Amino acid sequence: GHVVMAPGNKMELKSGKAAAGLDLAQPADSVTVQIKDASGNVVRNLSLGSQPAGVLPIQWDGLNDASSEVDDGNYQFSASAQLGDKKSGVNGLSYGLVNGVMQKPEGAALTVEGLGDVRMDSVKQIL
Repeated sequence: GHVVMAPGNKMELKSGKAAAGLDLAQPADSVTVQIKDASGNVVRNLSLGSQPAGVLPIQWDGLNDASSEVDDGNYQFSASAQLGDKKSGVNGLSYGLVNGVMQKPEGAALTVEGLGDVRMDSVKQIL
């Protein structure tokens, strides 16, 4: 199967590397990402600065805010974006392995590991 980027808020840390993405509705003066462990504790805050509208890949090196390595595993993330004095729309994107395709009443959907059933029109990238 192929790996896709689709709406989600999960990232898997493996050997000190994790990847996800953001979908920015409009340009932002500042974008921040909070990464949380399985207990909901914030382990890392990423400041991504000014970013254009569109899909933005994000990488995490597996370090917490104190620059210590955290354990491999599943993490969640959330993001916020600011444009001037207003919050800007931002949606999380997760990577997942496609395990199958199915036809649903609303159209074709992919069965994606870790993300469940994902409609084809919500897939942002196929790798």
